[in-house]
Amino acid sequence: MDDRAEHTVGRVRIHLQDQGQDFLWWDLEDNDDDYSYRVVDCGPFQAWFWKDYFVAKDSVKKGRQPLITKDQVSASRLKYPITKIVKKSRATGEA
Repeated sequence: MDDRAEHTVGRVRIHLQDQGQDFLWWDLEDNDDDYSYRVVDCGPFQAWFWKDYFVAKDSVKKGRQPLITKDQVSASRLKYPITKIVKKSRATGEA
């Protein structure tokens, strides 16, 4: 899965462009709606901060900066573009 996440996928890992930030990937889980994923893990650091943020499904595409929100009311773009999208198993979390 290179260019965009399929909206039917339960879990995906997005890799972000390295610009010196403390997180390089996010694990996203389908929020069981047509609009968003929920951040369930992050690495190598800052999972405590990003966990439970929401990411707009239509913004999860290679080369794009994800649209994120904590409260699902106000949103902003993450500074770091997506470089890779990997489908993961919902049961095991493995790629």
